[in-house]
Amino acid sequence: MRLVKQATGEVVAGEVSVADGFWSRFRGRQWHPPLPQGHGLLLVPCSAVHTFWVRGSLDIVLLDRKGQVVAVRASVPPWRVVPSARGAYATLELAGGSSCLQVGDLLRLQDDGPVPASAAFLTDKAATSDELPKDAPIPWTKLALLTVLVLLAYANSFGGAFVFDDFRNFAGNPDVQQGCPTWKALAHGRPLVTLSLAWNYSLFGRRPAGYHF
Repeated sequence: MRLVKQATGEVVAGEVSVADGFWSRFRGRQWHPPLPQGHGLLLVPCSAVHTFWVRGSLDIVLLDRKGQVVAVRASVPPWRVVPSARGAYATLELAGGSSCLQVGDLLRLQDDGPVPASAAFLTDKAATSDELPKDAPIPWTKLALLTVLVLLAYANSFGGAFVFDDFRNFAGNPDVQQGCPTWKALAHGRPLVTLSLAWNYSLFGRRPAGYHF
């Protein structure tokens, strides 16, 4: 599918893929090679994205339900979060530095074949609610099996004793063992770690298994 500006016919991306399922949107461009020039990924519905585990920079374009550009974030590097914008419905990802778009541009898909129902908002034919794809069911059985396998893999560590820096960070740390660390303790060092250890202590006391778990 080709994506163009409606007003001028200028090609925005000569090859656009659509991610409209739970897992395809979850993965996005993560762990993929850098997006080639002239290619784009449309995530729908999706009003905000991140670039964790993305290779190369991306131009992030947020679209409303009419296909109009509501925000453009150019050359977003990896390990960034792109928040939503008012009216955003879908996200178009392009190769970093390749976008020629501005807020207010209206985009349209051109294709000789059928356009996915989820992308029909970029055509002159709107999809009905019955035509829109449903998210694939979450595979709870597989996730449960994976959880059991992970627990089995680490099962032999649950009974281990405290070692190395455990004595400094926990076993001999009164800020952790008093259950509610002072502001001074939180301001010095690693406050989230201190709070986490204090919470663990309130649940498990000095039993190592609770911390290893």
